[in-house]
Amino acid sequence: MTLSIFGFLQITGKLLSYLGYAAIAGAFYAPLLCGGSLQENVRRDTLPTYLRWCCIALIIGIAGALVWFFAKSGALASRGINGAFDPVILKILWSTAPGDALLIKLSAFSAALVMIFLYSLARYQHRQWFLMGVGVAMVVAATSSTLTGHISQQALPEHIALVLHIIAMSWWIGALPLLIVISYQHPPQCVKAIMVRFGHHAWLPVILLLVTGTGMLASLVDLPGALYRSLYGNIFMVKAVFVLMILGLAAWHKWQLVPKLTHRQHTLARSIQIECLIAISILLVTATFTTITGPEH
Repeated sequence: MTLSIFGFLQITGKLLSYLGYAAIAGAFYAPLLCGGSLQENVRRDTLPTYLRWCCIALIIGIAGALVWFFAKSGALASRGINGAFDPVILKILWSTAPGDALLIKLSAFSAALVMIFLYSLARYQHRQWFLMGVGVAMVVAATSSTLTGHISQQALPEHIALVLHIIAMSWWIGALPLLIVISYQHPPQCVKAIMVRFGHHAWLPVILLLVTGTGMLASLVDLPGALYRSLYGNIFMVKAVFVLMILGLAAWHKWQLVPKLTHRQHTLARSIQIECLIAISILLVTATFTTITGPEH
């Protein structure tokens, strides 16, 4: 019972920390997406609000990382809630990879918060230094995930693949709330121009997601048999189905909804909301199968 509770808390903590990843990537991408003279009103009206929501998501991510760490301590101590705060267990955990991962993640999330605050004080000018600071924070945050989990024992190429995978997925998920707000608040001409720009930007993250995801899976299990013989493979297939769904929706937006966008952008907004729910499902499945099982199961 205790282990199942702490397992649930670890999954919850991971899921919340993934929101922090998405917030950093979204904060990095928002000024790029909202640039240009046609989108001046978006940059003026929507960007500040979106970045404030990114700050809230980063604070949630910090809380999630702490929940994950203390839940890991509780699972290790196996003594109920008191075990989660056992000083001896915490000291041991802090001196190992989970402690390093927590420190790096908290530092990256905090640095991103500071960068967003400074960017707001500068009235959203000086975009170059903001992008540089947030970009470094994103890479550092993603690197923390290579210290624990299934990839931690793999070689450097797998670590690089995981970092790229996290950045690409975080970019995609971080952009969706911004697109939803823009679709509801701005006229069709503006929405169409931004969606076209998003479509031009999306091809590289999509390729990174597919290539790195497939590459990491191939390095961890024997394909294709492991996909149906093991629990790890079964759950990964669920994630793959969600990924295909989100890619299908994105393709429908790019080639059907956006070219015909005139006065019904709310249809697009609702469709992106569905895409956002699927993306959260992907994060939940990822947090679950990286916690309850491994490539050997």
